[in-house]
Amino acid sequence: MFSKRFSLAVAGLMLCLLPALTFGGPAQDYPVKPVRVIVAYNAGGPMDVGARALAAGLSKALGQPFVVENKPGASGRIGTEAVVRAEPDGYTLMYAIADQLAINPHIYPNTGYDMLTAVEPVAPLGRLPMVLALRPTFSEGTGQGLIKLAKASPGRLTYASWGMGSLGHLAGAMMEQIGGIEMLHVPYLGGAPAQAALLAGQVDMLLVQVPYAEQQAKAGRMKILGLTSAQRNPGYPAIPTVAEQGFPGYVAETWSGLLVPKGTPASVKAKLARAVNEFVTSPAGQAQLKEIGFEVMTGGPSDFAAFIRTEYDRWGSLIRTRRIVVQ
Repeated sequence: MFSKRFSLAVAGLMLCLLPALTFGGPAQDYPVKPVRVIVAYNAGGPMDVGARALAAGLSKALGQPFVVENKPGASGRIGTEAVVRAEPDGYTLMYAIADQLAINPHIYPNTGYDMLTAVEPVAPLGRLPMVLALRPTFSEGTGQGLIKLAKASPGRLTYASWGMGSLGHLAGAMMEQIGGIEMLHVPYLGGAPAQAALLAGQVDMLLVQVPYAEQQAKAGRMKILGLTSAQRNPGYPAIPTVAEQGFPGYVAETWSGLLVPKGTPASVKAKLARAVNEFVTSPAGQAQLKEIGFEVMTGGPSDFAAFIRTEYDRWGSLIRTRRIVVQ
């Protein structure tokens, strides 16, 4: 009799708890405290500014502070590893860029984790259109002219980057691959010294953000070869793409988005994704991102995951073909 009464009591308790178990969940009250947004690069750059704009939008939408923490170093690996090791509770997020998600895993394969599974995508923020810029005294102004010059003197033309294995490095390697040319890569310790070298005429070419390149080109300090996007940008209709100028299929652009540690509840990811998409499609959000230079991207966790996988495979193929190794 006792056993029967005990069983009925337990069953009754479970029935009382069932609504909470069924309809509650991690995202019901999330967030209930400040949320960290890890950025693996220095403060002040366009990607960091994008992260701060997003964090402010999420703070407003979700009612808790979303605080950006910069953890630079090791080509983005220090900040990345901080997120990989964090608790998957929704209170540590990663604002990541193409280098971290699609390039570094091939350049630095011995990290001890698989980038495609160690973190989980939430939503993209946007692309940052870029151009291949030339030193102001460069004799050619078209891709066809550059190819002709490079073939006449293999290894003589130089292209700068902000480090070995960076997007800037791979942008030049892709030109070599598609154009059938040979150039000399000159890595610098960061974007600022690479830009200074281009402005001083010490190198021939560099991947640069469009607003900065336009400003410098108007002042006669550099030339713009072409956009590195797949299509022309409506915001810069007069700038042709690099693909139009003798490099068919050329695409070398950076992008960014929000991710979380592996195991973060799906309901939390869905809530964050809704907030991100509401921000990037709002008039205020679009105005902020446009001012920074972003092209807005939208999508949820599965969309962003598929995009990352495509980019991961594309850059991995180039790195293997060109045998790019960072010691």
